[in-house]
Formats: sequence, structure tokens, C-alpha cells
Amino acid sequence: MTYLQFHLVFLLPPLLLLGALTRRAARRGELPRFGLAALALHALVAFLYTTPWDNYLVARGVWGYGAGRVLFTVGWVPFEEYLFFILQTLLTGTLTLLLGRSVRLGPPLGAHTARLVQGGGALAWLLLAAAGVLALSTERGTYFGLIAAWAAPVLALQWGFGGDLLVRRWRWVLPSAALPTLYLWLADRVALGAGIWWISPALSTGWRPLGLPVEEALFFLLTNLLIVFGMTLALAPESLGRLRALAKLRWWRVAFVLWVLTMVPTPLLPGAFVPLAYLSTLLLTLGVLGCALERYGRRAWSLFALAFLFGVVVEWLGYRTGVPFGAYRYTAPGPALLGVPLLVPLGWFAFTMIALALAPRGSARWFAPLVLVAWDVGLDPLMVSQGFWAFASGAYYGVPLSNFVGWYAAGWVLVALLLRLEPRLETERPRDLHAVFWVQLFLMTFGLLFFGLPWAALAVLVAMGAVGIWAAFPQQTTAWAVGGAARLKRAAQGALVALIARCLPWIIRRSLRRGLHGVYARGPWGALPKGGFILAANHHAWWDPYLAWFIGRRLGRPLSGLMLDATVERFPFFRAHGALKTTEVREALRRLARGEVLILFPEGVLRPPGQVSRTRPGVLYLARRAGVPVVPLAIRVTVRGAQHPEALLSVGAPLEATDAAALEGALNALLGDLDDLLRRAEAEQPPPGFTAWLGGAKSTHERAAWVGRVFRS
Repeated sequence: MTYLQFHLVFLLPPLLLLGALTRRAARRGELPRFGLAALALHALVAFLYTTPWDNYLVARGVWGYGAGRVLFTVGWVPFEEYLFFILQTLLTGTLTLLLGRSVRLGPPLGAHTARLVQGGGALAWLLLAAAGVLALSTERGTYFGLIAAWAAPVLALQWGFGGDLLVRRWRWVLPSAALPTLYLWLADRVALGAGIWWISPALSTGWRPLGLPVEEALFFLLTNLLIVFGMTLALAPESLGRLRALAKLRWWRVAFVLWVLTMVPTPLLPGAFVPLAYLSTLLLTLGVLGCALERYGRRAWSLFALAFLFGVVVEWLGYRTGVPFGAYRYTAPGPALLGVPLLVPLGWFAFTMIALALAPRGSARWFAPLVLVAWDVGLDPLMVSQGFWAFASGAYYGVPLSNFVGWYAAGWVLVALLLRLEPRLETERPRDLHAVFWVQLFLMTFGLLFFGLPWAALAVLVAMGAVGIWAAFPQQTTAWAVGGAARLKRAAQGALVALIARCLPWIIRRSLRRGLHGVYARGPWGALPKGGFILAANHHAWWDPYLAWFIGRRLGRPLSGLMLDATVERFPFFRAHGALKTTEVREALRRLARGEVLILFPEGVLRPPGQVSRTRPGVLYLARRAGVPVVPLAIRVTVRGAQHPEALLSVGAPLEATDAAALEGALNALLGDLDDLLRRAEAEQPPPGFTAWLGGAKSTHERAAWVGRVFRS
């Protein structure tokens, strides 16, 4: 079967049938106005738009035709292929005309919903185009990439123009696209099997669902959608008003559209990167300048001159001195002023005006420079990789981190100057410049991916996306950021408290060993109650809480203690080792009921060494409520014959919770006996009856005693 016979078998019969039905419908007046004219126009556009693209595919070897299967070629493409452009458009377009005669429309969308549908759909098609551009970086992805990069941008324009109209007419759009797509899939599979044409296995994925290459399936789907979308929008009554509005489109918005069109092919034409970079920057600047002229009149020229001059001066200073961006040099070809490529000061004006448009009200001075830094996160790695400039060294794709600090500082100065010249920049936020920012984010992210800078693409997506979301939802984002900072602070505090709590036993034990000569104890420690009890001690030394912790470890029992609320809040890590606030009485009672030990200092605060007096009633109150005994404990930390003080612990017999006088009497008896013993005991020997619980720091003369022993031997 030849290519022409393929048309005669698969395309001509259904087209003749649809043509006859269309003629009858036209005679009855059932076709919409301009329907046939729209069909003819689409056939012409399809022929003109597809011809250069298809010639490139054949020249590249993406697809080809069998020997003797075609009549002749024009360029690289067979005559029958040109004929197919027209026949497919007529086939799908005629079906669309006929199905649209009696379709029930859905309810109209609200203005906000319509904008979301248009913008979201256009973005989805642009993502497909970007995926195609990325696929072109691999050999196997060539065919898919060429299809997606060719068709998806047009589908994005169609959807951006009237996606809401297409959604209302989905009962018309869906069968109009689905029926010819399924039919052409079947015909294409037959043609491939008959060898009429072939697909290069080296330049395609090789994935063949249902025996049809996925690229071919995508081609017929997208081309039919192009025809159906175009015909539907051309016949929708609402489209005329939108076209009239587009006819009145301001020149600077046209500049923005042209800016996008020059940015899209940049990754596909590496050799044209430099001229396209200059052209796109110029178009972006013209668009921003036009927007400013409409809002600020002649003052916009002053804003442009100020930003342009500032860009020249700061960049000249930067590459001459390394301040404020770091040491770098320009290597870009093209026009320059004082050694600075002209696209750089143009960019300073355009980028800063867009950054000011994004800044929430009242925050332009600090927020707009942040937008510039986010932009530069992707711009500098790209320009360095393309040879526009080079830094002496840098950890981020050859860019030093000081560069971003310099961008913020320079941006802050420029923003302050522009705001002084035109205060309205502080409050006005043109939506057009917001759209430019998001388009730039999209294009830069996928451009960096295509140029082999994936981490830069991720960084710019996060950075620009964050400031963009912040600009779109300033109050919510600020609240979230403040709340997140507070949560982060609490998490950091919690981690630090947990770390100190984990290290606290080592800290206490080390402090006892290095700060004391030793810890000595006497009394009926082995006869203490097995259940819960209160250990009541005097509080005459800084070491007392450390010694309380050490007693708990020595006894091998959980030990808690009441501390002033302010002390617990100041040192929260003590909680992990039994510290309770004085207001946490119920928790203290629960711990006593579980059989734990509670240590209290009835004096409440540090007192000078001596007798105990004026004890607080908390000890007896807790003992009565819990029904536990009170065990008096005398503590003396004193310097005797050693260089460091010694801690002496003397425990008494358990007491029933009676009155404060009995407790004070028991404590004072233990303290008096201990003090009397210390007066009589040898200074360099442990007091009689005391057992060493912990060896501490030796005095200097003890550490030096080995010298004498050496000489004596």
C-alpha cells in the first residue's frame, strides 16, 4: 500500500461522508455562522505551522517513508504528507462542526473560577512543553520532545484564551477529539505495519502500548485537540469580545508576549543563546518600562535612568574591586558600557521594578531585595555556565555565597533610591508584573534543568516560589512563618534541653569529683522506709541540689524535689531528673504514693550555716496528705584539712509528721552533733563513723606526695 492509497482507503471515505452531512446541514441552516470559514482557516494554519516542523523531523531521521511508497517529495516531506495536514484538519474540523449543532452547554463559570481554569490549564500545557524541551536533551526522547515542544505551547495559548469556554462545551469537545483520534490511531497502526512510514527506534522511547508507538499516539491526540480547541473557540460567541479586547492590547503587553516567545526556544538553540539573551532582556525591559509609563507618566523615564545608571556603577565597581559581589570578570560578547554588558543594567531596572511590584504593602525596602536574591539564585549559575561572566571561585556552581549578600545590599540601596523618587512604588502592585514573575520562574526552572543545572533549578524553584507565595498571600505566609519560627525555636529549645538533661548526670558527677574532696555519709541509710518518704534537709550550700541527686543515685530509687517555679523555668533540664515546681503539689503526692522519695529543703532558700529555724509548712503538709514519714538529713559542706571542701551527710531516724518544732529539733540535733564531731575530728582524716561515698579532687600536696616517696625509696 502506498501513502496515496492510504488516503484513499482511510481518509477519503469518512471525509466524503462528513462532507455530505455538512453540505446538508448548511442547506438547512444548521451550521454556525463562519463555520466553514473557520474550517478553511484552520486547514491553512495547520499546513503553514506543520510544514517546517515536519520537514525538520524527516531531515533529522525521526521518521521516514518506505521506498516506492510516495509520489514525490517537496523538501524532505512527501507530497502525501502535506495532503495529510489538510485532510486531517478537514476530517476533525468537519466532525466538530456537525457535533456542535445540538450540544447542551454547561453553566457559565464565575469570573474567579474562569481565571483559575484558564491559568491552571495553560500552566499544565506549558509543563508538557517544558517536559518536551527536557526530553530533547536525550536521544531517545527526541520524537516526544519535538511533538510536545511544538504542540503544547499552542494548546496553552488556546486554553489561556478560552479554557473556561472549552469546559462549558466539554460535551462537544470530548467526542470531537476522541473519535478521530481513535480512528487515526487504528489507521496509523495499519500504516506502520504495512511499511508506508516508519519511526526511528533510536530517536523514540520504544514504548508501544497496544502496538502503537506512544509518540504517534500523542501526535494524533495533540493535533486533534489543536483542531477541536481552535474550532470550538472560533465558533463560541464569547470569543469575539475577547478578540476585540486583544485588539486593544497595549504595546508593552505585546512586548511581554514577545519576551516569552524569545525565551521558549533558547534551550533549543544553544548557539543563539547570546543574541536571544540580549533580545529577551530588551523586550522584558520595554514591557516593564511601558507598564511604568502607564502608571507614573514621565517619571518612569527617571526611574529607568536611575536604575540603569545604578546598574552600570555597581557592576563596574563590582568587577573592578570585588565589592559587593565578590571577585569576577565579564566574558560576555555584545555591547557594553564601561566594560559592563548592556543587558546587565537593563536587568537591574526590569528585575527591581518587578520585585517592587511583588512586595507586600509597607515591606518593599526589605522584601524587594529578597526577590532579587531569589531571582539571582537561578540567574547567576545560568550566566556563568553560558560564559557571560565568571567568578574567581565559588561553592555554588562557581558563584560565591558573598554574591547573594551583595545582591541584597545593592538591591536595598536601589530600592531605597527608587522609592524616594516615586513613593507610589511602595503601594502599587501591577498584576502584569506578577504574571511576568511567575512566567520567569517557570521558564528559568526548566531552562536550568535543560542546561544541566538541576540543583540550581531546584534552588530557584524554592527561592522564587517562596517569595512569590509570600507576595501573593502576605498575611497568611507571615503568620505561618512566625508560627514556624516559633515552632522551630521551641523544637530547638526542646532538643537543647534534652541534650543537657542527658549530659546532666555526667556534669553533676564531674562537678562533685572535681569540686569536692569527697562525699561522706553516716546514719541508718540501709534502714530507710521501703515505701515513699520525704527527705527533709537543711539548705546551707550551693552543692545541696547536686548532693540530693547523688543521694538518689546512691539509694537506687527515684528521687524528686520541689524547686522554685522561676528556677525550674530557668533550668528546665532539671525536670528530667525529678525537679518539680512548688505549685505541682498533686504530682508530688502522686510520686510519694508510688513509693518514690521526695527531698525538700524546709528553709526554702539558702541560709548561712548554723541552726535550722523558720521552716516552711510544706514538708509537714505533704507528709500528712501522703501519709508518709519524714526523714531528717543534715548536710555540711566545709573545708577542713584538704584544699577542697568535703560534703558530710548525716541521716536520722524517720519521724511521724507532727509539727514543725519536732522537725526543726531533729534537724538541729543532727547538725549540732555533726558540728561537734567536726570540731574534734582530725582535719586530714574522715570523721569517725562516716563512710566515703565518693572520692573527689586531691589537694596539691596529696598529688605531689609521690615525689617524697621516690626519694625515700
